[in-house]
Amino acid sequence: MERQTEERVATSPEAQRDQEATMSNPHDEKLDQILEAIAATQQDLHSRVGAVAVEVDLLREDQTKLSARVTSTESELKDLRPLLKELEGQVQFLNTKVRELEH
Repeated sequence: MERQTEERVATSPEAQRDQEATMSNPHDEKLDQILEAIAATQQDLHSRVGAVAVEVDLLREDQTKLSARVTSTESELKDLRPLLKELEGQVQFLNTKVRELEH
């Protein structure tokens, strides 16, 4: 009696599906390989995106520093313009004196 029950269970549609599902299927293996490759590629891309994000942060820091230097240089240039005008006036005066002395 037990044997008949075991045979019925073994030949039931559910048992057959379970058995088929556990058997090695080359398509499933191929699919598993593809999924593993996708996961590895995704991990690699994650790493690369992280590295690029770090580079972007460093470039932003550099840009901030350069912007500060540009602002500082512009300020210094603004301060030097009146001195340059004064020096140009003195050079013209000296050139006039030199010409007077040459004649």
